[in-house]
Amino acid sequence: MKTDFIRFLLKANASKYKVTEINYDLFVDLPICQEMINRYANGETAILPFPMKNEILWLCLQGDEQKLTIDYASLKKFIFPYRSDEQDQKRLFSRQASELGRLGSEVFPNGYYMFMTTVEKEAAIWDSLKLWMTVSDRKPVIIWQESVINAYTLRNKFRQQLELKEWGEAEKTLGVIREGHYVSDENFLFLQVELWSAQNNWKDIWHWKEYEALSGLQRIPKDVKVALLTAFYFVKLADFEIEGNFESSYEIFKVNRFQLRLLLDTHLGIAEDHILRIFAYEATVEQNREKLNFIKNQVQLEDTLALIVFLETKFEVPVEPPVKPTLSPEDRAKEYLLNGQIDDAYLALQACSLSKEKVGMLAVIGFETFSSDVQKEAYQLLLDLPQTAQDELVEDSHTKKYIQFIKMANEGIQKKPRQEDMKYTWNHWFQKVLEEESGSLDHLFDVLYDEEKLPVFVWSPSMIAELGSLMEEVYMTSFDSKKSSVLKEGITVFISELTRDKEFPRTMTADLYGFAVELLLLHLNKNKINTSYLNRLLEGLLQLNMLEINKYWEWARDWYNITPMKIMIPNLLFTLELFYDYGQDLEQMRNVWNQWTSTLLNGIAQVSPAEIHDWIKLGENIGGEVFLINSVRDLVKEEVAEEDEVASAPASSVVIFTLRENSAKRAAEQLMKRNPKLKIRINLDTHLTTQAKSMASNSDVVVLVTTAMKHALFYGITPYLKSDPVYPSSSGTSSIVAEIEKHFSNVVAV
Repeated sequence: MKTDFIRFLLKANASKYKVTEINYDLFVDLPICQEMINRYANGETAILPFPMKNEILWLCLQGDEQKLTIDYASLKKFIFPYRSDEQDQKRLFSRQASELGRLGSEVFPNGYYMFMTTVEKEAAIWDSLKLWMTVSDRKPVIIWQESVINAYTLRNKFRQQLELKEWGEAEKTLGVIREGHYVSDENFLFLQVELWSAQNNWKDIWHWKEYEALSGLQRIPKDVKVALLTAFYFVKLADFEIEGNFESSYEIFKVNRFQLRLLLDTHLGIAEDHILRIFAYEATVEQNREKLNFIKNQVQLEDTLALIVFLETKFEVPVEPPVKPTLSPEDRAKEYLLNGQIDDAYLALQACSLSKEKVGMLAVIGFETFSSDVQKEAYQLLLDLPQTAQDELVEDSHTKKYIQFIKMANEGIQKKPRQEDMKYTWNHWFQKVLEEESGSLDHLFDVLYDEEKLPVFVWSPSMIAELGSLMEEVYMTSFDSKKSSVLKEGITVFISELTRDKEFPRTMTADLYGFAVELLLLHLNKNKINTSYLNRLLEGLLQLNMLEINKYWEWARDWYNITPMKIMIPNLLFTLELFYDYGQDLEQMRNVWNQWTSTLLNGIAQVSPAEIHDWIKLGENIGGEVFLINSVRDLVKEEVAEEDEVASAPASSVVIFTLRENSAKRAAEQLMKRNPKLKIRINLDTHLTTQAKSMASNSDVVVLVTTAMKHALFYGITPYLKSDPVYPSSSGTSSIVAEIEKHFSNVVAV
């Protein structure tokens, strides 16, 4: 049947190519087309033409549905300039439509992709396909540990690529997700925002045709909401604000606020000052002085207070006394909630006396906004109610799940409320791992696969403490192979979500990070991405409590107690630099450095020049074997480069924003040695200061080490940047040097 299909397809091309069949093998007189036929015969993805009158239909054929999706996603960029259609949906062969359809439905039951070109573009398409095959043949084979590609494996891979700042690979994975329809349309849009947000591509988000659609959704993830509002702020308002031109920024807001739609329902649970500014503008447009005062009491930056002082002048003085509301505060709060005006509902409730209704509505707001302050307030008021009123709220079908959630957030999950009635948390997930029998674990996989069901964190002291206890119990428990497999997947997702937290590292969560490291050491494979997670956790722990450095080092040494692998050299370099900067005992680090260097002597020469330089320098600093240091230096004796992009760079001022001073200093010393015309300064501020603003606005190159700086500072200085900043993938010296080299390479090229 497979031969019949290709024979029929080539017959349709008989007027173009000479086709010969010898012992059931088919040959054509066009070499590139023959290559495609050979690929087809070998089970590889093949693209073959089906001629029409004035156009050619190009069929992308592959029996393996997963490989079809992946290969077509990689193919599209090669043929995009020449195609005359825009349809990318996968199609199915119809048995009834034609003989080709009948044969195709037998050979390719999972379908095929197709694109269309004019006849004149045929030669260009063949050239593009040849290039595509060349690139594909050079590309290393991706080995999937999972037996199938699904929403979970793809989303997990996407998040790992964001963690490693592999933007191109992340875009490719996102393309596979879209083409294969592995997630809902809404979730795909959320992932696209996540990618652009990770890259700080605010203009792409704001000018995106889907912005208006997302801003009209009633429920979107908080991170997506913050990204959408941030894009609006940086693109439309920030430039005017840093000039102190509040009049213009206010007018711009009024013109564009309609595009924000439901994003303006509430700011509760969001602490970033630039988001509070947006809501301050909105309160002023509404002439809602109470709301503006509420926001004013939450801001931290003097610049934001200056804006609010200006906005207060925009309130009209009423000629007549305000009309007394006909509705009670409680009724107004109900009406606001029904209309989705959550901030207004919350403010109305502040004027209400204690009652069941007030507590019930506060519980709804705490549930919807995930604001820990509102959750705590609702819980305290719940306890102030008589016991009979508390019981009635728990039994009422309208308030039950909200009250259960508020109690859970403040007490933990020991009382085991029904899972389906509330948000599913990581506390629930780890508890189920401990309780469930191995034969009934499907639902634990299911919540990892579905973005909408993914467990969440509740950042309250009781929930964090309880989660830590559950993780400790999981660590101490032995599981069979099936449950261990579930646990392995869950821990990977858990640590990914934990380190993606905008407030990482949280002071009160240090113990939780420690338990995460212990589970990672016990259950996860020692590979590049898991080592990156380990380094992220260790860096956060050292920021919070460097007195425990010896315990953290034991974890790191345990992780690297493996047969050395050259792919792990950059990770180990980061780890050793990190502990060197925090003052770890040199002898212990020296032993690890010596072991890995002696084992991987030739392999070290294959990492980047910046990493080799830092590996040698680190060896010198910690007292590594002189013979090994010299051996590495001899292996990598640098050939004289045609041009050193840093040495060729023009005189420039550079500022590095980071919390790791020593690694930044080493980077600065290296770079200024290569080019004395560079003036490099380091800023260690944790919040927006006058000095930070001055450095950001007056430097030619701004380096933002986002893995080692506070988000408040990042958002604060962004409007002051004169050009796109440089983003190292980590806080390590070689990472900073490599990104600055890349920046100057682009400058020199231009």
